[in-house]
Amino acid sequence: MPAPLRPEDIYRFRWLDHVRLSPSGEYVAYELRWSDAESRSNQSRVVVRRVLDPEPIEAGVGQRHDHSPEWSPDGRRLAFVSKRGAADQIFVLDLGSGDSRQLSSLPEGVSSPVWSPDGTHVAFLGTVISDPGGVVDDPRPPESTDQVRRTPVARVASTLDYKYDGVGYRDGRHQHVYVVSAEGGQATQLTNGAWDVGGFDWSADGTRLVVVGNADEDRDLRRELHLYTVDFSGNLEKIATGYDVVSPIWSPRGDVIAYSALYGDEAGLLDRLWVVPATGGTPRCIT
Repeated sequence: MPAPLRPEDIYRFRWLDHVRLSPSGEYVAYELRWSDAESRSNQSRVVVRRVLDPEPIEAGVGQRHDHSPEWSPDGRRLAFVSKRGAADQIFVLDLGSGDSRQLSSLPEGVSSPVWSPDGTHVAFLGTVISDPGGVVDDPRPPESTDQVRRTPVARVASTLDYKYDGVGYRDGRHQHVYVVSAEGGQATQLTNGAWDVGGFDWSADGTRLVVVGNADEDRDLRRELHLYTVDFSGNLEKIATGYDVVSPIWSPRGDVIAYSALYGDEAGLLDRLWVVPATGGTPRCIT
């Protein structure tokens, strides 16, 4: 007879997430997550192993807050996110030497690393305080090294999207795209303003990215999202508009961009697959 499930059993469970197969198909990297009884916290690490070998060749890099592994195009390096202080940062692990190197140092944290097609750069989302007037900060130092700053003593709401379900107060923070050399150096912010990038992908030649968001002045009054292309100089060009636009993918030839969006503007409609010329034009529904 099966044993009853008890609350403390949660500490025995292990979850696998963000599974990524290497370009050669020989290795697999994934995120292993668990709840730690001693610290009463959720923890994670990145594990790398040969596909047909039960023993890992790289069981993390000594941290318990590693996640989101992404292989370089040549399969020799692994980008991942790690929290080794108050905020998540991008690191790159060299599979040959076992050494890891920090690529980002944004005070508010980062997420979603994506390699350029030639492996020379890594793009990622970084949290930016685009509206510093949205909060009245507590001037005292953080209470711990895991805290970027104390909870604000007051908040100032000037837009309708000052708070999100499942997220809480925005406090002037927004997600924007950055690009950094895979060898390290200063990261370049490609998008800016009081709006959020919800997804992105590289062009085939590695000179531009496609991003999802709404940079319009009245964005908090509207439901539309736009597809933009952006180059390394931050030049933003709108190429399409839709509702619930997600998951943009640039074609290998570079001539079209595919994405998912609603068919029409009514709530409750199913998502469809769309394509649009990379230079802009009329989107075409293909499903």
